[in-house]
Amino acid sequence: MKNNGKRILVVDDDQDMCALLTESLRGVGYGAASCQSAETALAMLKRMPPPDLLVVDLRMPDMSGWELIEAVRSDPRCTGLPVVILSALVTPDIASRLNAAAFVRKPFQFPDLAAAVDRLVSKQLN
Repeated sequence: MKNNGKRILVVDDDQDMCALLTESLRGVGYGAASCQSAETALAMLKRMPPPDLLVVDLRMPDMSGWELIEAVRSDPRCTGLPVVILSALVTPDIASRLNAAAFVRKPFQFPDLAAAVDRLVSKQLN
């Protein structure tokens, strides 16, 4: 893998968005998996090593992306996990309050998300 096997978990309640992002990220060399709910993401994070990066939508039913990020931050294994917020609702203020490493507003172009992911992965490698 050209991206040193970095693993990304995408969390978005839209099944098509999850499939598109997972395949697109794999296409540029990342290991990618997706979940369609925050609850499923938390369950995955409890039973597997944390990914290298989390991409999260804010608006999801039952548990929001906001709540997911707060729950992830409370897990000692994930406190430094970089989060990219991918949402129509995100503003710089919201991203800052959630201590997000980056944000991309929907609707978006994949190269914009890939650039944010690449930048964060490059930081991790240095």
